[in-house]
Amino acid sequence: MNTVQPIIQITRPPKRVTVWGRNETLRLPEPWQAAADCGLGVTECPAVEWAAELESLSVAVELKFPVEVLLPPAQAVDVAWYRWITGHQTAFLGWRALRTALARAAPTSEIAALLDLYSVLLLYTGSCSPSVYERLIRPRMMRWRPDFSGEWAPDHQGIPRALKQAVEDHPQLRSTRRVNVQVHAAVAERLVPQGGSLLQDAGRHAGDEPSEEEFGSYDRFFDTERGPVCEHALRAQFLHWLLKVVSDVESCGLYYDGAPLSAAVAEDKRESIAALEHDALALLRRRFLNVMREGPWAFPRMSS
Repeated sequence: MNTVQPIIQITRPPKRVTVWGRNETLRLPEPWQAAADCGLGVTECPAVEWAAELESLSVAVELKFPVEVLLPPAQAVDVAWYRWITGHQTAFLGWRALRTALARAAPTSEIAALLDLYSVLLLYTGSCSPSVYERLIRPRMMRWRPDFSGEWAPDHQGIPRALKQAVEDHPQLRSTRRVNVQVHAAVAERLVPQGGSLLQDAGRHAGDEPSEEEFGSYDRFFDTERGPVCEHALRAQFLHWLLKVVSDVESCGLYYDGAPLSAAVAEDKRESIAALEHDALALLRRRFLNVMREGPWAFPRMSS
């Protein structure tokens, strides 16, 4: 008798979710495709075993205990690279959730929470010192492609336009969107105080439509593979990557190599960014718990 094979592009998860201080390959559907139906019930899909282990760690997240089973790097330069890759990968997952929320006209509170998640991930990803960024991260991107650009992020395509429409329809989102833009600009200014992106330094103009090759180059740099991925596996990866970030911030703090970003911004932006910094860990925890509890896959509910 033939059995249906799951449409899933991840290896079978280990018995324990142990993340050493290294980056991992993220596996996503094509940017504009929804997650696939693996054709299996919740009890048969291989991703369920992974989710069960994540469920055992979720109690620590809910009770605000350190997630000690997840081990981020110990050295500052290793933390910087780990966060640059892991933070971007987590943002890819967050962007997919945000795009879905925008497409189905989700409640403004859900859209605002996903925007705040993106803002926190910007702080986390760019939390290294400017000197480490200049010595370690920017040269790696330049060696990969001299004109390397964040505009090539496949999962971010279409989000700015959809957000603009959402803010026009729901003005209460305006402040959350403004803080997100302020954080993005402040992180860029802190890391590259002289201004100028690699794209601009290479003599190219911002805003041009990326090519398929540029989309692929961006994915490969951030260790992201595209193919059929079922909804179960996609959600398990979101939980896994959120726990990686939670554990890292628990262990090292949001800032481990210098003053907080809010200390270096103009006074009119300081209060809102400082509030986001203060709430960063709680916001990450809430997103983890929301992914665990909501959606088409009936994860086990945590006992109250």
